[in-house]
Amino acid sequence: MDDSGFNEEAALLRLRIAHAKTVWAESEKLCFLKKLRNEGVALKKLAQALDLSESQVSRLIYKEVEPQQVAPASTAYGLVFLAYKGELSHDELVEWLKAWPYGPAYRTKYDTDDPELRPNSLDAVGHAWFSDLISEEEYDEIVWRAGGWTFD
Repeated sequence: MDDSGFNEEAALLRLRIAHAKTVWAESEKLCFLKKLRNEGVALKKLAQALDLSESQVSRLIYKEVEPQQVAPASTAYGLVFLAYKGELSHDELVEWLKAWPYGPAYRTKYDTDDPELRPNSLDAVGHAWFSDLISEEEYDEIVWRAGGWTFD
């Protein structure tokens, strides 16, 4: 276990057991793989846990998620703005935010930094939640799917 409380061995064991018993849906497995990779677990260890090659695991984790239709906005913040104006339904907003390819998180010096300056970060999801466009549960699920953190 490292200083952050992450236990790599326990996480890999959980992945092996779930994979062997096919307990998880593919989307849940992919979310967990992304989380482990973000925690710094080597591709080789993930591949061994799943009995796959490193390149197969890499393709699973890093493939681009392309929605079946053209996005109604060019940024995650744009989606939130459209929903705020009433041009995007609640369900559409949630589905797009779940599938959105978010950019990296940016560290800032000041609390007053404007989320519009980071239009493709998870800040847009936070703005949707603060604006009551999505529920706390939807916020948690979107952030979890994006690899931001987990409920554990």
